[in-house]
Amino acid sequence: MLRDIIFGARRHFRELLTSNDEGIASDILASRLRNLVEEGLLTRDGATRGQRATYSLTEAGIQTVPVMVALGACAIARPHQS
Repeated sequence: MLRDIIFGARRHFRELLTSNDEGIASDILASRLRNLVEEGLLTRDGATRGQRATYSLTEAGIQTVPVMVALGACAIARPHQS
């Protein structure tokens, strides 16, 4: 989820659900987002019923960006071989 928020500019539940490469189920996505908010990596704005909640990185979430970049660089340098 962090990868999609950081690099995919996806900040709403529906965007994260429909545009992820993993085909994640909505209940799993909701659980993961809730955990990321509880752990202090994301904030969720106080959307009321009928409005879209927006997820944003906290300072702790922003500090994960270099790690995500390094992981992406490793994946590019060492492509998956079957």
